[in-house]
Amino acid sequence: MKVKTTLLAALMLVSANLFAQQANTPESTYEPTPENLEARKHFADSRFGIFLHWGIYSMFAQGEWYLNTGNLNKDEYAKLPPDSIPSDSMPTNG
Repeated sequence: MKVKTTLLAALMLVSANLFAQQANTPESTYEPTPENLEARKHFADSRFGIFLHWGIYSMFAQGEWYLNTGNLNKDEYAKLPPDSIPSDSMPTNG
């Protein structure tokens, strides 16, 4: 049984090269469709952005539900808002 397993593993390793990606040749280079090029232009022109919200929970780096799942005292948690005000070093819109 061990010989069969070893042979099977060796055969799988050798045959893996048969299914590997081929090198880029002039015949196999990617050429985007006109729709794809238009979608890329639209994406670039739309000025994609990400909205980040820095709430009190970000101080713990545990997620929004940390008060509920983190065994915290709600009274101690309530004292945190003054410490969560962004500093001058935080990025701004603009």
